[in-house]
Parts: sequence; C-alpha cells; structure tokens
Amino acid sequence: MADLSSGQRNALRDLQALQKASDCSIEHLNHKIGGDGTLYVDVSIDCQGFAHRAPGLRLRDRERFWLVVDRQFPLGPPTVFAPDHRFAFSDHVYWAGELGVWICLYYSTDHQWQPSQGIAGLMWRLLQWLELASIGELDAPGQPRHPPIAGGQQDDVFFVAREDCPVFEHGWAGFAVLKKRGAARLDIVGWTDDARRHDVDLLAPAILLNRSFISEFPEHVCSLMRLLRHAGVDERVLAVRLLLHLKNTKKRPPVYLVLGVAMRGPKGGTADQHLFVWKIPDRTANDLRNLCKKYKRVNDQTLEHLLKKSEAIVADLLESKESLIHCRVYDQRPAVSDRRDKKTPLAHLMGKSVTLWGVGGLGSYIAEMLVRAGVRRLRILDYGRVNPGLLIRQDYVDEDIGERKVDALCKRLRVIDPDVEVEATAANLLRAERAMEASLADTDLLIDATASRRVAMIIDRYLIANGPQEFAIASVGNDVSATRGLITFTPANGRLGPTDLLHRAYLALCDQDADSWLDAFWPQDNEDGWFEPEPGCSSPTFHGSGAQTASLAGSLLVEASRSMTEAILPSVVGVSPFYSQDKDVCLEFEEHTYGVCPVTGDDVRFLPAATATIGQAIANSAQDKETGGVLFGFRDDYLKIVWVVAAAGPPADSEASATNFVCGVDGVAEKARDWQNNTHSLVGFVGTWHSHPVSGPTPSVTDLHAMEDLLKQSGSPMHRLLLTIVGYSASTPEFGTFVFHDENSETEESAA
Repeated sequence: MADLSSGQRNALRDLQALQKASDCSIEHLNHKIGGDGTLYVDVSIDCQGFAHRAPGLRLRDRERFWLVVDRQFPLGPPTVFAPDHRFAFSDHVYWAGELGVWICLYYSTDHQWQPSQGIAGLMWRLLQWLELASIGELDAPGQPRHPPIAGGQQDDVFFVAREDCPVFEHGWAGFAVLKKRGAARLDIVGWTDDARRHDVDLLAPAILLNRSFISEFPEHVCSLMRLLRHAGVDERVLAVRLLLHLKNTKKRPPVYLVLGVAMRGPKGGTADQHLFVWKIPDRTANDLRNLCKKYKRVNDQTLEHLLKKSEAIVADLLESKESLIHCRVYDQRPAVSDRRDKKTPLAHLMGKSVTLWGVGGLGSYIAEMLVRAGVRRLRILDYGRVNPGLLIRQDYVDEDIGERKVDALCKRLRVIDPDVEVEATAANLLRAERAMEASLADTDLLIDATASRRVAMIIDRYLIANGPQEFAIASVGNDVSATRGLITFTPANGRLGPTDLLHRAYLALCDQDADSWLDAFWPQDNEDGWFEPEPGCSSPTFHGSGAQTASLAGSLLVEASRSMTEAILPSVVGVSPFYSQDKDVCLEFEEHTYGVCPVTGDDVRFLPAATATIGQAIANSAQDKETGGVLFGFRDDYLKIVWVVAAAGPPADSEASATNFVCGVDGVAEKARDWQNNTHSLVGFVGTWHSHPVSGPTPSVTDLHAMEDLLKQSGSPMHRLLLTIVGYSASTPEFGTFVFHDENSETEESAA
C-alpha cells in the first residue's frame, strides 16, 4: 500500500469496516493499482432486499462493481463501473466500451458529493441508486430531465434551441427553422414541415421520435444508423428529409440533421424531446446534392428512381466507420427549461413592456437588468452623452465615449438579448413632450431614473391632465453618498405621482423623527456633499462607486417589480443595503378626498388626517348649526395642487349658528408656527373650512367677503387662501373647494 495516497488507503480501510459492519452485504473482493496510481476496487453488493417493478432493472442476488479511486480522493467521488452490459441503455448508465458501463450516481457532483463522508457516502449513494433503479424511479416526475450523452467528435458549430418542439403522437419529420447568430452559432427558432420555406428561412432537416431508447449516442455513424433503424427511422425516411433540404438550397456542406428523442425522467409528468444535432458526412451530402441536380425535374416515373438511389446512398452509412460528428446543443426552450430568476420578484417583468427615463448611474444598470429579466420591449430615453468620468459607475465602456447614452446602451442591450425590442430616443424630457408621450404608449411600467425633481413634476402634471393611467410608475433615486435608495411607486390606475408621494413621505418621516432619511433625501443645505468631478464643466453629482450604484439599482428594481405584484396603494420605499443600523422605509398612502377649484383649477388634496379631523368636528357639533375651523398645508404653483395636511376644529373665539360660521383666531398662529417648525417651513396656514348642515357646498356672499378680508389680513406670501365647504354635513357630506387670491372677487361652486 506504499504507492497509494492517504485518501486511497483510507478508502480501503473504510471498505473493510463497511464489510464487517454489513455482515458482508458489502464485500471487498479485490483491488489493484494502475500505472498512473489509480486504485481499482472490486466490490460485491447484496441486492436480494431490493423490490422490483417494471420497467426497473432486474438485479441479480449480488451485483459486482469496480470503484475507480484516483489519488485526489476524497476531493472527488470514485467512478463506478459495472463489468457487463445488462444495465446498458438504462437511465443514468453510460457505455464504457466492450468491458461494461459507467454508473452515474450524482446529478451534480459539486452539490451532492461530500468529501467528508468518504467511501461510506459513496456506498450509501450506490445502494440508493440500485434501490431506485430496481423499481424504475431514478427519474421520478418533478426531477430534472437528463439528456443522452453525445459520443464521437464535436463540431465547432453549436445550436441554441429556443422554440418548443411540435406536438405529435407517433413521430414527426420536418425541418427546424434556424437563425444564424454568429460564425459558429445557429438558433432553432421554429419548426415546420413545409420545405418551401427554404426560400425565406434557413432550415435543417429534423426527425423527432416518440420514444426514449437511448442514454448515450454512439461514437460511430454506423451505430447511430442502426439505432435509428431500430427506432423505426428507415433509410427512406432519412433520405426524403435530406433530399427536400438539398433540393431547395444551393449551399454546400455542411448539412446538419436535428434528431429528437423522448426525454427520460419527465418533469412534472410531461414528456418532450432531447435534441441532438448530427453533422451528415460531407460525402453523403454531396452525393445526394448531385443526385438532386441530375433529377432537376421529378415526375411520377422518375420519383421512385430518385428515392431508390438516395435511399441507397443513405444506406451506405450503415457500413460507415466514420466517427460521429455532433454539435453542442444549448437548451432554452420554455417547455423544458426554467429561468434562473423563476419565483423572484423580477420574474413578474418577463414579457412586459417597460419605459425607462434616464440611463445614467441607476438607469444604465436598470436597463441591463430589465433585458436580462426578459422584458418584451424596453424604451429608453435620455439626451446625455458618455464621457470618460461616467465609466466609474455607469454601465458603459471606453469605446462608448462621445456617443449618446441611449445609442451606446441600445447596442449593448441588443447583444445581451437580440430578441428584446429596444427602442432608443435621445430626447430632453423637459422639452420633448411628444417623445415623452410616445414613450408611454402601450407600456406596463414607467421607471423614472433621471433623479430630476422637474421630471418627477412632469409625471404628476401628466396624471393631473390625463387622469390615472393603466401603467404603473416608479421613480427611483439615491442619496449623496450612494448608500441609500428611495423609490416612489404609483400602481396602475393610481392618481398620486412621485412629487405628491415624496411630499407625503417627507411628512410621515418628520412625524417619525427619521432624521437619517430626512438628512439623506431632504437635506436643509441642498449643496452639502455634492461635488463637480470635472470642475467647471459638469453638473454636481453624488459620491459613490459602481458597486454601490449597481447594488442600489438592483434593489430598487426588485422593489418596483415586487410592488407591481403586491402593492395596492401608492407607496414610498427606502432601502439601505450598506448600513444595517438604518431600517428600511416602507410607507403606503391612501388616495383620499379631492376637490378642484372651479375658478383657478387648483387640485385640492386632503390627507386622511385632515378629513378625519373635519369629520370628527362635524360629529361633535350640533346638527342644526354650522361648524368649521382652519386648514394647514402647502401649495405647488407649477402643479397647481394644494395639499391639506391637517385641519383643526373651531378656535375658541369662533361663532356658529344655523346659517353662519365665523372662524376665530385663538391659537391659530401658534399651531401654524408649530407646523412650520416641525416640517422645516413646508406646512403652514392655508385656509379655513366650515359646514353647511342642510345645503350644498356653495359659498355665500358672506363667505366671499370673509375670505377677501382674511386674505388681506393673512399676509400670505403666496397671496392665496383655501376655503373648503362641507355641504349636507348632517346627512351625506360633500366637499367644495375654492382657492382665493388677490384678484378674486367671485367664485363658482365645485363639489368633490
């Protein structure tokens, strides 16, 4: 044993221990050492206790195997060899020549072999294999399908199977539709039995069989021909396919035959085809091609002569000792392959149409992730160009410098997946309204990755002008150090745009005293932390590496996709993958009461807390008297939105009657200052409200004069005040909203 490695010596000692412990159920018969130091161990296993069910293997009382143990054992498992051919052409058995067959014990050696278990783990696996083989359950439904091993030589050309095989009962003969994707690559993109398609498509003869009869293709042409004959494919069937192909194409060799055999180990109880591509010998292809030239015109009399001669040419292959030349086949057919991102949030994006605005730090990575996720169509819009500094953290390469980002990225995305429709538009969204609207046609998801507050406001304005849309909207951004990301999400048919949601998120975070998130995305000093990487000629930007940017892009895209499947309400989510002490933010917002001023057109939006306070004040008041109070909020002049954040009941010095309400002022200034201090001056006094118990939400002459007087006294820098009237408050409340400014002398009724 001096020539054995320590692992091989341990293997022999463990076998002897197993023999003793199993009372010779596992018996070590003999061993020898090869010239290269490989250890060959002869073992016998008692198989009398294994049940048998057809179509399983019928085992003898004892089965004999050779364990081939290399000097690196136990880093890798020994190879198991059966010294006869009874197991040949069975599942997980491979031809080893005249001496016997190899037994395949592991679906994945890297995942299933555990070196620490040594020879005991191997023998347990072999016993398990014998037990399952005896009852025919090595490939049970739901387990992976195992293709036959391809013997012979491998050609440089390879195939990618993308289209599912046709459905048939007894067998199918036709053509695989090919698309050339490279000098040595052909994709199978369809199947047809119409030879006339040679005029428009690249085709290859194809024969698909309805039986699983082989676990390993032979190494020589003659052996394959005999197997095909055994499966019912005679020389005439093959000759006809080849003749139809050669007659309709002028190309010289090579000629490839796509051969399919029924899958072993059906997954989920369904069967499909293992595909094998055989390169027809050039001499055979040329002989058949010359025959086609000789019989240019075929009639009923010459057809039989042509078929007999071509059949004879193909029959010569039965005697050919040439090595079988096959092509590697990569399988991407939907019916037989599972995507690696299956059951992940991004799987929801497969087949969707997505519009992406901005392809910079976050957007360039998001674009690539969308294509890899299998979106059907991706529209990208950006007007920037690639400069050298961007390569640090944007998904571009040196040769892209000087190109428009959308053009450079478009080329890259089409290389990743040529089947995805990528539409690139170089446009400034702030000045290209038509391009913006065109990008939203027939889309499922809009992702705004511009990090522009002005673009976000355009989205809000689009929703105001056009109403809720059938597509979802996600707006993403990161903080100045690229350590946190924030996403606003508007579900399909939602009204709240990113600007609205960011305002609501800001107020919620102020209420939660979430200082780290407020400092990150709503810093009081807007210039703090920003820098110009190329001083004087670049816009201020954030600090951060490519790794951080890509990580945030992935996290935010996952959140957008997850929201498409789960979110019902508009939301704002913050992620902080680099700081464990920062809890992620997850805020949801209900769409509540709305109103539109009939004169100014202002969109008035009441947050739930405000309407709740108004409702409670009305409930606490006498039903035969009006009541009212003050409103706190803020206004956006560009969007023409007034957000009513909070309301207060009647101040102590208010006066109420059945037909009138005079709002007092006690404590109003103090509450307004509190709101300004707590929200960094965002929220302040915006107006008043009162109820009409039995009449509609229409302002009276008294209301108009009161608002004019209040506007003159308020000193509001925006010179606007909101009057909200709750009509029919005693029965079915109805909100009317009216915005007054210095030039208002009249207003009209609006009910919401």
